[in-house]
Amino acid sequence: MRGKHTRIKQGKLNKKKFAIVLIILLLVLVLYVVFIKKNDEEVVETNTNIVNYIQENDVSNEDREEHINENTEVKEEAKEVKEEANVEVKEDVNKDINVEVEDNKKVYPRLSLYDRLLGASEEQIKMYNEIKHELICYGVMPRYSNSGESFRYNKVRYAKITFTLKGLRVYLALNPENFKDSKIPIDDMSNIKTFKDIPLSIKVKSKLSIKRCIYLIDEMFNEVGLEKRLNLDRINYHSEMLEVLKDKKIDDEED
Repeated sequence: MRGKHTRIKQGKLNKKKFAIVLIILLLVLVLYVVFIKKNDEEVVETNTNIVNYIQENDVSNEDREEHINENTEVKEEAKEVKEEANVEVKEDVNKDINVEVEDNKKVYPRLSLYDRLLGASEEQIKMYNEIKHELICYGVMPRYSNSGESFRYNKVRYAKITFTLKGLRVYLALNPENFKDSKIPIDDMSNIKTFKDIPLSIKVKSKLSIKRCIYLIDEMFNEVGLEKRLNLDRINYHSEMLEVLKDKKIDDEED
């Protein structure tokens, strides 16, 4: 009788132990599920944050290239300013072409526009064709001098293109003060009589500077209300100009 009672008691004890173990296992399982769910939520949140960051900071290859070009151009501008700091500014002379030294002073020869066009590099030709096409789209008429090519509409001069050693310099009928806080590097030529009517000057020597110049041209003609012809065929203005100027004598002065 005593042995039977002992076995019953032992059986109840084993059931209690089993129940405790089962409860512990259930608690462990619940904790595991909660932990996994929390981790999944954190992973989802992290992935969402990454996607949002990518979307907010998405930069196209063109924008990256433009940013790189902009930094490069800013450095080149700073270098050129330093190099030209002690050079006397000459009004209508492309001072970067065939510079000679005489008595420790730089001498800038007066090359004809034909010579400048004839000696232009492939990059300069592309720049010239691009900028001139943009101007011609607004119906302006070109006029030539040995110093460069001016563009007029109803006898008002709006732009001028000259050649430098590695690119172009474009003068526009815009107020330089309106762009002094802009990222576009421009020069104020309003203190020079020759450029009183086209006081804003920009150097064109890269894809980025071409885009900037075109932007300024559009801004200029929008101010005066000239409409742009979008269906104008592109031609090789460089070759056309060489043919026009080949046997033609042009004046040194425009006005």
